Amino acid sequence: MEATGAAGDVYLLHPYVLHAKSQNLLGRPRMITNPPVHLLEPLDFDRPDPADFSPVERAVLRGLGVERLAFCPTAPRERVVPERVTRQQKMLAEEQARLAAAARE
Repeated sequence: MEATGAAGDVYLLHPYVLHAKSQNLLGRPRMITNPPVHLLEPLDFDRPDPADFSPVERAVLRGLGVERLAFCPTAPRERVVPERVTRQQKMLAEEQARLAAAARE
């Protein structure tokens, strides 16, 4: 799949597309990142005006084959901290402690 665009353009696509095999004909390393997305508000699949659905909400509804979905969470939202982030925070704290100790010497 070839994708072109201008600076600041965003592509919403299935995560497996990022792992699809492709040749690198440029001869220089290519980088891709999957930054975490933090929503300003929870997804709402039952908005009064369908024009107010976000692109992600529209894609989910289209994937489910429905125009709207009355969804109500059954438990409070929980914050999930990936193990990688916890490990990196611990490493950073240890490094800062080593630097502070070295500065006192």
